[in-house]
Formats: sequence, structure tokens, C-alpha cells
Amino acid sequence: QPYQATQSNQNFHLNELDKIKRMNDVSLKAMQNQIDMVKNKLRNEIKTSIQTSLSNQTNEIINMMASLLQMNTASTSGSGTLPGNTIANPMGELKAIITRSGLVTEGPTVPNPPKHVNLEEDECVEETYTDPDHA
Repeated sequence: QPYQATQSNQNFHLNELDKIKRMNDVSLKAMQNQIDMVKNKLRNEIKTSIQTSLSNQTNEIINMMASLLQMNTASTSGSGTLPGNTIANPMGELKAIITRSGLVTEGPTVPNPPKHVNLEEDECVEETYTDPDHA
């Protein structure tokens, strides 16, 4: 009979262990659910924060671009325009440029183009060069 008592004693312990295991499984699932809920909450908070930050930065860029456009428009609107028809220099060539601020720029940086030649009006003169040393 001691054998049977031991057998029933073992069954009792196995049943208790099985109950403990099931309780642990339930607790583990509850903890996993809590962890998942916290992860989802953090994920949503981070997503919202990033979207808000991105929206704010986009608005700042739009405001800066509008300000830049406004400054550019203001700087070009008051400066006037160049005349539609240029007036030829009566002296024939550029000697110096004096800007409104008083800055002086000397002479042209590129040579003046040759004057137009009208063959019908100009007379042709043919000359022959003779070297006095070889004449």
C-alpha cells in the first residue's frame, strides 16, 4: 500500500504543477498583451510627433520661401528698368562708366566692333609699297 499512497501523492503534485503552469501561461499572455499595448501606444505617439514636426518644418520652409519671394519682388520693383532703345555714345567709344554709387570702371573690356564699310560709297585706292632700300 505504501506504493499506492506514493502514486496518489505524485498525481496530486502533478495536478498542482499543471495548475501552476496554466496560471503562468495566463499571466504570460496578459503581460505580452500589456507589452503590445505599450508598444502600439509609443509607436502612435512617435508617429504623431514626427508628423507634427514635419508639418511645422514644412510651414517654416513655406514661410521662408514667401519671405524670400517678397524681398526679391521688393528689391526689383523699385529699381526701375533699362530703356528700351539704347542711345549711341556720341564720342564713338567707351572711355569710362560711372555708376550711381560713384564707382568708376575704366575702358572697354572687349574691343569695339569695326565700323560698317559701304563699298559703293568708299573709293578704293590701290597702293604699291616700295621699299626704299631695294628700289
